[in-house]
Amino acid sequence: IPEIIENNVNGLFVKPRSDKEISDAILKLSNDSEMRILMSKNNVEKLENNFLHEVIFKKIDSIYNGLLNNT
Repeated sequence: IPEIIENNVNGLFVKPRSDKEISDAILKLSNDSEMRILMSKNNVEKLENNFLHEVIFKKIDSIYNGLLNNT
């Protein structure tokens, strides 16, 4: 999900079905409150800048207007 998650920025990637990597990631987050807070802030920022319906509507409107102006 690269449009949403950036490894070590707003989430942690682990190999599927890798119990060791999953447990290491959980321990890393549970032991590092600064990382949890930073990742949480990064997720909110990413959501607000890219995925709120108002933002998506503006992007779509801009695309349509660009297409109308080019015809």
